[in-house]
Amino acid sequence: MSRIAENYPKKAAALVAEMETGATRKYSASSLVGVWLSQDQKATIDWTLNEPAIQGLRHFLLENTLYRIAHVNTRLAMDTALEQPFTEGEMGLEGEVVGVVAVSDLDTAI
Repeated sequence: MSRIAENYPKKAAALVAEMETGATRKYSASSLVGVWLSQDQKATIDWTLNEPAIQGLRHFLLENTLYRIAHVNTRLAMDTALEQPFTEGEMGLEGEVVGVVAVSDLDTAI
């Protein structure tokens, strides 16, 4: 999947959306996100948030996406995290972003 995503990320996204639920789909989606982020962060986020076919993977992929983006574009990662609904009793995705950033840049995390 990552090889397809290198040149055709939207085609790879369509292939992932068509796959049956399971570990292969989860791994393929994660690979796609990893490659696509290096090409177009906003398109990757948009697909992750809005593709109906990946509803069951959305939270996993969003955590994965924000983790990767936080290293290179803290503002985009934080803004995206803050736009997500908050679930009572759980840490919001913004906490994940702060945790990632704090490892390398405590001032920015604060």
